[in-house]
Amino acid sequence: MKIGDIKSDNKNKSIWSKCSICGKERWVRLVKGKPNSIRCLSCANKGENNPAWKGGKHKNSHGYIIINRFHNKYILEHRLIMAKYLKRCLIPEEVVHHINEIRDDNRIENLQLLNDLGEHQSLHCKLRGKI
Repeated sequence: MKIGDIKSDNKNKSIWSKCSICGKERWVRLVKGKPNSIRCLSCANKGENNPAWKGGKHKNSHGYIIINRFHNKYILEHRLIMAKYLKRCLIPEEVVHHINEIRDDNRIENLQLLNDLGEHQSLHCKLRGKI
């Protein structure tokens, strides 16, 4: 097949086309004689091209802001802010606590670095008067 070839089945016509972003070749449906899309599905739905794009940030099901940071690798925003503030990567065991317990308030003055999950749980017990 070559770019521009047209095929027809019952009611629809399609054209062999190349994605304008990645160059992948595929069949694209013709609508009123024009290709329905100039991008393949995977390119059309990535990042800014996705109709649900919100600037690379959104909340996860626990209320934390996550960022599409590195080639569709997501990172919790409060951990990124703390790492930038400390000018180093956080080790996986370290926990970033929201002082006011508002999970999307990622101002540095609202964040506290704790050594591990045990220290974080102890802090919450103290805050709730269980110790």
